[in-house]
Amino acid sequence: MAKHRQISTNDIERELDRGDLESSLAVIRAARALGYTFDNYISRQDLHPLVREAILFEIGEAKIICHLSVLHEIGTKDDDPLVREAAIVAIGNIGDPSSLPVILLATKDKTNIRRRAAVALSQYEGDEALERLRLLAVNDRDWQTRQIAQAIIEIEEGE
Repeated sequence: MAKHRQISTNDIERELDRGDLESSLAVIRAARALGYTFDNYISRQDLHPLVREAILFEIGEAKIICHLSVLHEIGTKDDDPLVREAAIVAIGNIGDPSSLPVILLATKDKTNIRRRAAVALSQYEGDEALERLRLLAVNDRDWQTRQIAQAIIEIEEGE
């Protein structure tokens, strides 16, 4: 019977560095379960966008706050909209008050990013987040963004 060995940090990094999309995505899921924080990979722009998206997703799910400043940078300046969107999701999951300006800025980005930003705004208390949701609910050109914002407002106001 073959012995099963635990995946190591070296195994994770070797797979990510290999650049194979399918194995990278599989190892990312396993890595988070082991508490891996992706310190060496969060800023790597040479990775496939789907790998970058998966890393950002796992960082957000694990609420790895030490990456917040890098997430802000990615969420506002990355060239790839899919990666910006993933950063906004991660930032919203973390829910740190310092991220509100980044989320507010994302409400003016591409459609999918605006939708994610609307959802992320539900993590923030205060008039600024609620006012932006009201603007999105009335003025956004995308009906799904308007609908998301309206639903969050109704929940926040207890309707």
